[in-house]
Amino acid sequence: MAGKNINLFTPKNRAFLAVDFESKKESNDAFWTADATLSYFGKQRLPDTSKNPFYARMPLWGNAFWKLNIQAAHNFNSKMRLYAGLENITDSIQKNYIISPENPDSPYFDAGFSYKPIVPAMFYVGFDLKL
Repeated sequence: MAGKNINLFTPKNRAFLAVDFESKKESNDAFWTADATLSYFGKQRLPDTSKNPFYARMPLWGNAFWKLNIQAAHNFNSKMRLYAGLENITDSIQKNYIISPENPDSPYFDAGFSYKPIVPAMFYVGFDLKL
């Protein structure tokens, strides 16, 4: 693509949607909150590794993917909150994101090829207490 500047690791298209909810406060100041974020990352150009040996090559383009995160919380009062959430619900992960990981001393070793999440879907729960 002579004459064109292509930004590596930059999606051609991107979209983001965020939705938030907060209930009315109850008589004891307790209330619920929830939020969800949906992100779309279009295909993106990766560095050219075509001159590397076959075992150290990556594709020229990264695939498009979606990522969805949600969280809900119950605020008992101004000092206590219980929350839970799910991250990367779509389970969009990149399996091979390091070139030549078995040989870190190789001139082809490169840990900089991550363009998608590398952690699968994850659930978390927590409790906040303000002292």
